[in-house]
Amino acid sequence: MTSFEIVGLALRVLHILAGMVAVGGMVFIRLVVVPSMGAISIDSFKSLHGQMRPRWSRIVAAAIGTLLVTGLVNFVITIKLYDVPKWYHMV
Repeated sequence: MTSFEIVGLALRVLHILAGMVAVGGMVFIRLVVVPSMGAISIDSFKSLHGQMRPRWSRIVAAAIGTLLVTGLVNFVITIKLYDVPKWYHMV
């Protein structure tokens, strides 16, 4: 394997993991956290929400940033390594 292929593989794995974190976290919140909120008081809900939101926002921002960067780099590496039309990935 060439160094471009190794870097491309590592970035592709990182890209998939970032997507899993973002989507998996949303599924967890929707299916586990939101239904559990009905069992607590409004003050407890506001306190919990105030603690969860900044943490989750940083994780989601990092995951989306990782998705954008690794997607762009994977696109450029694939275009340079393989003889594919440039519009191929856009489709």
